Order: sequence, then C-alpha cells, then structure tokens
Amino acid sequence: MSLKLIIYFIISLPLFGSTINISETTQEVLSSNLYYVDYSDLKFDDVVELNLTKKADNIINLGFDNKATAWVKLEFFNPYDKHVERVLEVENPMIPKVVLYDNGKEHISGMFYVKPDQDYLNAAFTLRFKPHEKRTIWLSVENEKTTLQFELFLKTPKKFYHDNLIRQMSITFFLGAIISILIFSLMVAIYAKSKSYFLYAFYLVSLIYQQLVYSGILQLHAPQWLIHFNDHLNIPMVAIVIVAASWYAMNFLETSQHKKIHKAYKFFIVFIVVQMPFLGFFYFYIPEAIVYTGLIFIFFNTYSGYYIYKQGYTQARFFLAGWMILILFYLLLIMDSLGIYTTPNLPTWMMFATSVEALFLLLAYVDLFSLADKEKRRLHKALIVEYNLRQKLIEDEVTHKTKELSLALDQKELLYKELHHRVKNNLQIILSILRLQQRYSKNKNEHSMLMQFESRINAIAKVHELLYHRKTDDSIDMSIYVKEFVKGMSTTFEELSISLYSEVDALLPVDTSIYVGLIINELVSNAVKYAYGSDGGAIYIKLQQTDTTYLLEVYDEGNGYDKLLDKSKNLGLKLIDTLVVLQLNGSIDIDSSAGVKYTIRFKI
Repeated sequence: MSLKLIIYFIISLPLFGSTINISETTQEVLSSNLYYVDYSDLKFDDVVELNLTKKADNIINLGFDNKATAWVKLEFFNPYDKHVERVLEVENPMIPKVVLYDNGKEHISGMFYVKPDQDYLNAAFTLRFKPHEKRTIWLSVENEKTTLQFELFLKTPKKFYHDNLIRQMSITFFLGAIISILIFSLMVAIYAKSKSYFLYAFYLVSLIYQQLVYSGILQLHAPQWLIHFNDHLNIPMVAIVIVAASWYAMNFLETSQHKKIHKAYKFFIVFIVVQMPFLGFFYFYIPEAIVYTGLIFIFFNTYSGYYIYKQGYTQARFFLAGWMILILFYLLLIMDSLGIYTTPNLPTWMMFATSVEALFLLLAYVDLFSLADKEKRRLHKALIVEYNLRQKLIEDEVTHKTKELSLALDQKELLYKELHHRVKNNLQIILSILRLQQRYSKNKNEHSMLMQFESRINAIAKVHELLYHRKTDDSIDMSIYVKEFVKGMSTTFEELSISLYSEVDALLPVDTSIYVGLIINELVSNAVKYAYGSDGGAIYIKLQQTDTTYLLEVYDEGNGYDKLLDKSKNLGLKLIDTLVVLQLNGSIDIDSSAGVKYTIRFKI
C-alpha cells in the first residue's frame, strides 16, 4: 500500500505543481502556492479570475497596510484510501478576520469570531478530505489595525491541539512568572512605601496587558466587546508601555542627577502622550509613528542605562542586562510590524523575554536593597564607633567638669564658712566692745540697754556660728539653735533661778532663722526681766513646723506685765512686732491672763 502511494505521488507531482500533499502531520502551506494582495475590496468571484502570484517563501507580511486584503489559493490532495481530517491554522492571534472559501461555502475565524467553546489561540479551520480527493481552497485575510502578516500550517488535529496546548502552557508559565514578580513588587511597594516599586509594578502591568493581547490570551478569554474595544487601543497601549518604561527608568536610574537625560525622558513622555490622540485613533491612525518612536526610545534607554552605569551607578548593570534581552525581541517585533523580517513564534519569545527582563529588574532591586543593607551595616558600625568615641569624650568631659564643680563647691563652701566665720568674729568684736562699755558704765539704764544690745547681737552671731560648722548653708536646725541659746544664757538663768524648757522641731532658712532667733531672744529676755521675782520660775519655748506653716510659742507662769504691753514704750516689743509683721508676714497674739504667752504664726 505504501509503495502504491509513493508511486502515485511521484507520478502526480509534475501534474499538480503546487498541490499540497496532506500526508505530513505538520507542514507550512504558503510556499509555492498562489496569492494576491487586493487594495480594491474585491469579491471572491472577482479574485478567482485574476492572475495570482506564486509565493516564494512561507510567510506573508505586508506590515501596517490597513487597506490591503491578502488572498491565498491552496490546492490539497489526499493520497490515502480513507477520509482524512486536517486543521488549517493561520499563525497570528491578532488577525481579526479570516474567511475560508470551500466548495461554495464561507467559513469565518479570527479574533473577532472566537467561538464560545474555542480553546486555541490562532484562527483555524477543520478540513475533511475524501479518499484521493483533490480540492482547492481560498483564504481571505485582512487586518486594519495591526500588521497584516501570517503563516499557514496544515496539521493533524492531534498535532494542532498538542502544539496549541504547549504554546498556552508556555505563555501561562511566563505570564505566571511576571505576575508573581508583579505581586511581589506591589507588596514591597506598599510595605516599603517605595515610589520606585510602584512605578515598576505599573510598568509590569502595562507589559502584561500588551503580552496578553500579543499572545492571543486576551482574545481567547475576553468578551467580544472588549476585544473590539481593545482593537482601537493598539497604539495607545504601546504608548503606555513606553511611558511606563520611561517613568520607571527615570526613577530607577535616578536621572534627576543627570539633567540632559532627565529632560530627554520627560520629552519622550510628553511627546508620546501628545502623539496618542493624533496618530492612534480614527482618521489619524498612523501606527508606524509609534513604532519608530519606540525604536528611538529603545536606543535612548539603552544609552541612558549604559551612561549612568559608567558614571558609577552599579545597579544599572541589572537594568542593562534585562533591557538588552528584551531589546533584541523588541527589534524583531518592530521589524515584524514594519514587514522587514518575520520571526516564527514571536509572541511566545516575547513573553519569555518579558519574564526574563522582569526577573533581572527584580534582581536589580534585590541588589539595591543588598547594597543599602551593606551601607546600613557600615553606617551602623561607624555610628557605634562614633558613639563610643563621643561617649568617652562625654565621660571625660563630665569627669573634668565634675572635678571643676567639686573644686568650685569646695571653694564656695570654704568661702561661705570664711564669710560666716568673719561675720561671727566681727559680731564677737562688737560684743566685746559692748561688754567693755558695760564695765565702765555707771548709769543703770545705760548698762541695761547695753546688755540688751549684747543679747541681740549674740542671737545673730549664733546663727553664723551654726552655719560655719554645718556642711550646707541652706537651712538652720532651730533645735540646735535654741540649745546653743540656752547654753549661752545659762549663767543668767542660774543667777535668777530660772529654768528654760524647749520643744523645737523645725528647719528654717538662714534669713528667717535670724529673725526668729531675735524674736526668741527678745521674748525670753522680757520673761527673764519681768516674769519672776527672786524665787525664780520657768520659761517655755515651742517651735513646730507643718509643711510651710510655723507656730512659735514663748510663755511663762509669772506675774505678767500688763503695763509693758504698750509697744510705743518698749523697744523690745517694737522689734518683735516689726520682725513678725513686716519680715515674716505673720501674726502675733499675746495672752497675759496667766503669766504671759506669745503665740506667733507665719509661713515661708
């Protein structure tokens, strides 16, 4: 049987010329077949009468020619003794409409005619041949928006669906890789609040959408209204990709530090945005303009990355590596669009190049964070060294200042002690003069007055003496003061048989303690002079402190001295009243019903 087929095929070959033998599982069917490019909107009956051109290669590529319709005449021969089924595939998922004319019937396929149950990307037709049948089939292919280029393949159904499955799996794999990088970029952008990552994510979204269209995935799964709408967005979508790439490159390469390059990127963005409404829609549809703009951008973007890398920005090496991989396929895509050169299975290769570029750009960010982390560690170490150095300097300075302050405080304490000592000595000199004066005084009143002066000066001298012996001079313990006062008056008390009792629990500032000391001195002196006769008695001193309130009580159990309550005639009472009211802002109460009791209240 096989020998019969071979002999039959050899005999028939010179007769049929361009007849396609369908015995192979896969074969391209354009080469050596006839075609015609129509610019007059001819009908099928008109075309069949024309002289067609024999195709020398296996592809038709007319570039952006929206007025052209490609007609192809195909002759098939079934050498088998049985019915055979084959699939005629038009290799370009962006072809909107393909019409197959077969035995007077029209069959339509393409991206505008996707069937509800269709699971393949390219336009395709199922052909059934009878045993030893020879049949002529015509194809009409048109594309008003993108490039009119395609290949034709005749495959067995098994081979067709297998190739389509492999292609979709490859596209899905690369698309999944890009989407994974996109999700990662968005997460990092949100977490790190990085403008650069947001722009990178925007760039990836534009690339993903472009590749969904270019690979045919969008046309296969999207509703027809979206496919028709998207067909008008081919130029704007390419423009958006260039704008996104420009925006992203400006941020990643930090072009703001290179004014000329920065301005050039801005010019590209403005020029493309202005270009879209004039060259991408309706009567102004000139797709070649955006293609040439993209070509210029490719070379400019490459130059910018290389220039900035040579200027010392090391992260640009990953940018260049990813871009150089993509640039090759972009150039192939541009040549394919302009009809210069056609690369087989270019959509899948473009998806591969896009995913590799996305990976390299991600590595660029990883490298950027790695360098940032190294710089952070270096700065952290330098900060620790600087901190330790400054800490040592501070400690040394604190030690030095502490010594200076300690010395100053010691000097201050010595000065204060010396001051109090000298004041006390001066007061002692005055006391000595007064005592000397008393010895030579013959006048009893004068002698009494000198004794009162001595007593008052001695009260002041006691304060300075206490300050001289204390480590601090901010307050006086009045219990010690009263004890010293009693000790100084002991000779007088013994002579007059007077006992002095004290209950003192208070601390007073220096100036207040002088006033209170003078008041105690005056009150006790008055009690000594007037309260008791020769039999003697007791005098009581109480001084209590509650927060900032003080209570001073000096009283006796003597005879009282009502006649002396006239302050105008008693210097001691005048002095007490002046000190209590004017100096201490306090009050004084005198009770002479049983002895004499002075109650003085004041606050600090």
